[in-house]
Amino acid sequence: MPEDRNITVTRRDLSTELAAELVQNAVAEAGRLGVNICAVIVDTAGLPLALLRMNGVSDMIVDIATDKAKTAVTFRRATDEMRDRLGSDSMWLGATSRKNLMLWGGGLPIFDQGQCIGGIGVSGALVEQDIRCAEMALVTSGIPSKCNTNCTLRKYITHK
Repeated sequence: MPEDRNITVTRRDLSTELAAELVQNAVAEAGRLGVNICAVIVDTAGLPLALLRMNGVSDMIVDIATDKAKTAVTFRRATDEMRDRLGSDSMWLGATSRKNLMLWGGGLPIFDQGQCIGGIGVSGALVEQDIRCAEMALVTSGIPSKCNTNCTLRKYITHK
Protein backbone atom coordinates (compact mmCIF):
# COMPACT_ATOMS: atom_id res chain seq x y z
CA MET A 1 0.00 0.00 0.00
CA PRO A 2 1.44 3.44 -0.90
CA GLU A 3 2.56 5.51 2.09
CA ASP A 4 0.62 8.61 1.00
CA ARG A 5 -2.72 6.81 0.68
CA ASN A 6 -5.27 7.92 3.25
CA ILE A 7 -7.22 4.92 4.52
CA THR A 8 -8.98 6.41 7.54
CA VAL A 9 -11.31 9.30 8.25
CA THR A 10 -11.97 11.30 11.38
CA ARG A 11 -15.55 11.76 12.46
CA ARG A 12 -16.61 14.49 14.87
CA ASP A 13 -19.71 13.89 17.00
CA LEU A 14 -21.48 15.48 19.90
CA SER A 15 -20.53 14.32 23.35
CA THR A 16 -23.05 12.47 25.48
CA GLU A 17 -22.76 15.37 27.94
CA LEU A 18 -24.17 17.85 25.42
CA ALA A 19 -26.71 15.32 24.11
CA ALA A 20 -28.15 14.88 27.62
CA GLU A 21 -28.22 18.65 28.14
CA LEU A 22 -30.06 19.20 24.86
CA VAL A 23 -32.87 16.72 25.56
CA GLN A 24 -33.30 18.25 29.03
CA ASN A 25 -33.52 21.73 27.45
CA ALA A 26 -36.14 20.57 24.94
CA VAL A 27 -38.26 18.98 27.67
CA ALA A 28 -37.96 22.11 29.83
CA GLU A 29 -39.27 24.24 26.94
CA ALA A 30 -42.12 21.78 26.39
CA GLY A 31 -43.01 22.15 30.07
CA ARG A 32 -43.13 25.94 29.67
CA LEU A 33 -45.43 25.47 26.66
CA GLY A 34 -47.62 22.97 28.53
CA VAL A 35 -47.07 20.12 26.03
CA ASN A 36 -45.57 16.63 26.21
CA ILE A 37 -42.80 15.69 23.78
CA CYS A 38 -40.02 13.28 23.07
CA ALA A 39 -36.58 14.71 22.26
CA VAL A 40 -33.84 12.66 20.59
CA ILE A 41 -30.23 13.51 19.82
CA VAL A 42 -28.34 11.50 17.18
CA ASP A 43 -24.68 11.46 16.17
CA THR A 44 -23.43 11.89 12.61
CA ALA A 45 -24.27 8.27 11.82
CA GLY A 46 -27.88 8.83 12.91
CA LEU A 47 -27.49 6.69 16.03
CA PRO A 48 -29.18 7.91 19.22
CA LEU A 49 -26.98 9.51 21.88
CA ALA A 50 -29.81 10.69 24.14
CA LEU A 51 -33.57 10.30 24.31
CA LEU A 52 -36.01 11.77 26.78
CA ARG A 53 -39.72 10.94 26.59
CA MET A 54 -42.16 12.84 28.73
CA ASN A 55 -44.98 10.96 30.45
CA GLY A 56 -47.91 10.22 28.17
CA VAL A 57 -45.90 10.28 24.92
CA SER A 58 -46.45 7.14 22.83
CA ASP A 59 -43.85 4.90 21.25
CA MET A 60 -44.80 6.11 17.76
CA ILE A 61 -43.86 9.66 18.78
CA VAL A 62 -40.45 8.36 19.90
CA ASP A 63 -39.95 6.91 16.41
CA ILE A 64 -41.03 10.16 14.74
CA ALA A 65 -38.65 12.25 16.88
CA THR A 66 -35.81 9.84 16.08
CA ASP A 67 -36.58 10.03 12.36
CA LYS A 68 -36.64 13.85 12.50
CA ALA A 69 -33.17 13.85 14.07
CA LYS A 70 -31.87 11.32 11.51
CA THR A 71 -33.28 13.34 8.61
CA ALA A 72 -31.78 16.59 9.91
CA VAL A 73 -28.30 15.10 10.33
CA THR A 74 -28.41 13.22 7.02
CA PHE A 75 -29.39 16.24 4.91
CA ARG A 76 -27.78 18.84 7.19
CA ARG A 77 -30.84 21.02 7.22
CA ALA A 78 -34.04 21.52 9.21
CA THR A 79 -36.74 18.97 8.45
CA ASP A 80 -39.31 21.65 7.65
CA GLU A 81 -36.88 23.16 5.12
CA MET A 82 -36.63 19.78 3.42
CA ARG A 83 -40.41 19.64 3.07
CA ASP A 84 -40.54 23.16 1.65
CA ARG A 85 -37.77 22.39 -0.86
CA LEU A 86 -39.52 19.32 -2.28
CA GLY A 87 -42.41 21.34 -3.65
CA SER A 88 -44.00 19.05 -6.23
CA ASP A 89 -46.39 16.22 -5.39
CA SER A 90 -44.24 13.61 -7.17
CA MET A 91 -41.14 14.63 -5.18
CA TRP A 92 -43.17 14.57 -1.96
CA LEU A 93 -44.52 11.11 -2.69
CA GLY A 94 -41.05 9.73 -3.41
CA ALA A 95 -39.60 11.30 -0.30
CA THR A 96 -42.33 10.07 2.02
CA SER A 97 -41.84 6.47 0.91
CA ARG A 98 -38.30 6.43 2.35
CA LYS A 99 -37.76 4.67 5.68
CA ASN A 100 -36.61 7.03 8.47
CA LEU A 101 -37.19 10.17 6.39
CA MET A 102 -39.38 12.61 8.33
CA LEU A 103 -40.28 15.95 6.80
CA TRP A 104 -42.41 17.41 9.55
CA GLY A 105 -40.87 20.31 11.44
CA GLY A 106 -38.95 19.62 14.64
CA GLY A 107 -35.68 18.20 13.33
CA LEU A 108 -32.54 20.36 13.28
CA PRO A 109 -28.92 19.63 12.41
CA ILE A 110 -26.33 20.65 14.99
CA PHE A 111 -23.24 22.40 13.66
CA ASP A 112 -19.80 23.22 14.99
CA GLN A 113 -17.54 25.45 12.91
CA GLY A 114 -19.64 24.78 9.82
CA GLN A 115 -19.52 20.99 10.23
CA CYS A 116 -22.62 18.97 11.08
CA ILE A 117 -21.92 17.02 14.28
CA GLY A 118 -25.37 15.66 15.12
CA GLY A 119 -29.09 16.25 14.99
CA ILE A 120 -32.02 16.88 17.29
CA GLY A 121 -35.56 15.66 16.73
CA VAL A 122 -38.59 16.71 18.75
CA SER A 123 -42.12 15.37 18.37
CA GLY A 124 -45.36 15.11 20.31
CA ALA A 125 -46.85 18.60 20.10
CA LEU A 126 -47.97 20.84 17.25
CA VAL A 127 -45.27 21.19 14.59
CA GLU A 128 -44.61 24.82 15.58
CA GLN A 129 -44.14 23.75 19.20
CA ASP A 130 -41.84 20.88 18.20
CA ILE A 131 -39.71 23.36 16.23
CA ARG A 132 -39.64 25.79 19.14
CA CYS A 133 -38.56 23.07 21.60
CA ALA A 134 -35.76 21.95 19.25
CA GLU A 135 -34.57 25.52 18.66
CA MET A 136 -34.70 26.42 22.36
CA ALA A 137 -32.79 23.24 23.25
CA LEU A 138 -29.92 24.48 21.09
CA VAL A 139 -30.13 28.16 22.02
CA THR A 140 -30.27 27.41 25.75
CA SER A 141 -26.97 25.54 25.38
CA GLY A 142 -25.43 28.40 23.42
CA ILE A 143 -25.71 26.74 20.01
CA PRO A 144 -27.08 28.79 17.12
CA SER A 145 -30.18 27.08 15.72
CA LYS A 146 -29.00 27.91 12.20
CA CYS A 147 -25.69 26.80 10.70
CA ASN A 148 -22.87 29.30 10.77
CA THR A 149 -19.16 28.85 10.41
CA ASN A 150 -18.34 30.77 13.58
CA CYS A 151 -20.16 28.36 15.89
CA THR A 152 -17.69 26.71 18.27
CA LEU A 153 -18.57 23.91 20.67
CA ARG A 154 -15.10 22.50 21.29
CA LYS A 155 -15.79 21.41 24.87
CA TYR A 156 -18.66 19.23 23.71
CA ILE A 157 -17.06 17.53 20.70
CA THR A 158 -15.74 14.00 20.70
CA HIS A 159 -13.42 12.62 18.01
CA LYS A 160 -13.71 9.06 16.70
